[in-house]
Amino acid sequence: TYALTPDLPEGLTFDAETLIVSGTPVKAMDEMTYTLTATDSDGDASTLTFTLDVQMPSPDIDGDDNVNFADFLIFVDKYGSRRGQDRYDARCDLNADGQIDFADFLIFANSFGTGS
Repeated sequence: TYALTPDLPEGLTFDAETLIVSGTPVKAMDEMTYTLTATDSDGDASTLTFTLDVQMPSPDIDGDDNVNFADFLIFVDKYGSRRGQDRYDARCDLNADGQIDFADFLIFANSFGTGS
């Protein structure tokens, strides 16, 4: 059997059969240490530790340390797209919900004119 501790952040799940962590986190999280424990039928156990941190996309889409018109042009080009579509760009999905929509625009607009 396999077990992962502590609990993953909201939006992520662990499949003990495939050993895959999947999903979309709903908020940023500082680095945290996790332990995967494998236990065989005799009760012998082995562990693996790893760290995980979750970072949400920044409104500074082009990475120049300013949220400005250049970022807006990138954002507006991707507006209306969804994860899985060619036009989708995760950098513009500011709430990480799989779609670039008005909710992302509100996040972007609130940061416009600031440094990142």
